[in-house]
Amino acid sequence: MATSGVLSAGNPPSSPSHPGIATQTDAALSAAGGGAAKGQELRVGREIIGATTKEAPSLKSPTIEKSLVVQKNARWYHGGVASAMACCFTHPFDLVKVQLQTQQDGKLKIIPLTSSIVRQHGFLALYNGISASLLRQLTYSTARFGVYEALRPKDSSQSFSFLMKCATAGAAGGIGGLIGAPADLINVRMQNDSKLPVEARRNYKNAVEGLVRVLRQEVLQPFEGLFDGGQSGYSDDNRPAGLLRPSQAFTLGVWTLRPCGDHDNLPVDVLKTRMQNSRPGQYKSILHCVQEVAKSGPLGFFKGYIPAFVRLGPQTILTFVFLEQIRLRFGIPVADAKKSS
Repeated sequence: MATSGVLSAGNPPSSPSHPGIATQTDAALSAAGGGAAKGQELRVGREIIGATTKEAPSLKSPTIEKSLVVQKNARWYHGGVASAMACCFTHPFDLVKVQLQTQQDGKLKIIPLTSSIVRQHGFLALYNGISASLLRQLTYSTARFGVYEALRPKDSSQSFSFLMKCATAGAAGGIGGLIGAPADLINVRMQNDSKLPVEARRNYKNAVEGLVRVLRQEVLQPFEGLFDGGQSGYSDDNRPAGLLRPSQAFTLGVWTLRPCGDHDNLPVDVLKTRMQNSRPGQYKSILHCVQEVAKSGPLGFFKGYIPAFVRLGPQTILTFVFLEQIRLRFGIPVADAKKSS
């Protein structure tokens, strides 16, 4: 039959929405014959095409539902928790850095020093002072992240210029350094204790006991010794107790500069570590400490550079990886944050 020949030729079925296909089909059917046969074939062809069109499945593309992602803001203490988790992995680098910075002759190198610590005191000796390091992160990092989260805009649509970011980060770092300096003092002493002779060791059991002993043994005013590296009450400087001595202001200034990065302020970090680890009266002033470090040559101000730099990368990366995961799981939804504000 002519109709079957036309359909088997591969022509697509026509429909009211495809007038071009219907016209081609009519022309083919008209060419097959004339008269009544032509009209009958035309009607049959159109009925078959219409039925095929009705039975054809819908070719509409499926609708893809977009998953809703709930944005969350970090809580004020999340940064401190993340930093404390990160320091559990990077503490050995910090310990090696401190012991390199406190040596005067500069003969010890990284690998021999690390091998000597493990050989003489065991592998866990690399984690001496971990309680003080955790306390430092839980005070210093909690304060700086908390202050930054409190000062920055909670809504991403609000303007937050580069200068405002710098000012906010600087204020957060300065406040964090002020709060974290006491724990850092104990951390340096506990890390360096194993290198000292047995009779000269302080033997702090943990960070809390170290703070209590500093307050009892080295402090005339409650917080002098914590920020003075242990020199309060023993210095030749007899100015009123209520004023900050130069070494106190120096230590606080170093901690304020910590947001700049360890490799940028390593010379003053060396001085800070020396003064925090010093015995009462060992250094008469900051200038005296600078002179003592300078005896080792210019490189004496860069002792511990490699372990400090190696520690800084993983510490920063792990801190923000942990912070991101903590924020996603325990953060404040943006909608709730807007309501509370």
